[in-house]
Amino acid sequence: MLVGILVAVFTSLANIVLGFITFAKNPKSATNRLLAFLALQIAIWAIINYFSLHQQTEVATLFWIRLDMLPGALMGPSIYLLVKSFPGGKLGVSKLTLLGISLLVGLTIILALSPYMFTSAIFEGGNIKAVPGPAIVIFAINFLGFLSLAFVSALRKYSKAMGLEKLQLKYLLSGLIITFSLIATTQFFAVILFKTSFFIPFGPLYTLILVGSIS
Repeated sequence: MLVGILVAVFTSLANIVLGFITFAKNPKSATNRLLAFLALQIAIWAIINYFSLHQQTEVATLFWIRLDMLPGALMGPSIYLLVKSFPGGKLGVSKLTLLGISLLVGLTIILALSPYMFTSAIFEGGNIKAVPGPAIVIFAINFLGFLSLAFVSALRKYSKAMGLEKLQLKYLLSGLIITFSLIATTQFFAVILFKTSFFIPFGPLYTLILVGSIS
């Protein structure tokens, strides 16, 4: 439990500090604002993630697991928008695209709080097993879909960039690949496919690789 508390508090504070510093450097930049917004999401996720793993009843655990999906619903789209704007100062998508993203995020959030995202949480052998429902597909489309689009967009920008901008995009790509490979493997597939929550307490630490590399 002590390790979980330390990871949650350290990750939250570190992301808030990095986000604030980045925002303060240029508050008018879409890139800076989006990174600060992402850092805040991660800070909230880290705290909720801790509570989801340290409840005494299955009912309480299920409540916190569902709540844990809310910042998660925002992360994929936020990463995509960040990449589209990076490293410039303007949002790199149309208003219509932004509306579509907002609707999908809203749908994911509503479903996350319903019995259709996770139907139950079971204590078994020292692990917490979250039983996914049919709406987990929507979350996967949201998170993995936008993450894939972000990666493709970053690769396209990297192939055309030169000089300092190419170096900046190299840091961005490295952060994306390392961070979300770790998160997808240990926080999503391990829970859904192998029904284990062993790696979940360490998940928030991975995000510092992304936020730190972009900052």
